[in-house]
Amino acid sequence: MIRAGIPEKVAMKISGHKTRSTFERYNIISETDLKDAAATLSAYHHKFLGHNLGTLSIIKEVKASAQQL
Repeated sequence: MIRAGIPEKVAMKISGHKTRSTFERYNIISETDLKDAAATLSAYHHKFLGHNLGTLSIIKEVKASAQQL
């Protein structure tokens, strides 16, 4: 349900799990989940930071833009 985009509290109500610890016991993370997360993070960085990841000039530009707001 979580992978389908259903909020955790709703999924817990549907599945009957009363505690988060029980819910997490069955919410097993797979290799595909990790690869999907890495791809999502990479796409986010590419979209917002461009190709120069990790450079100080980008951080300075972002800070300067934020200060102008």
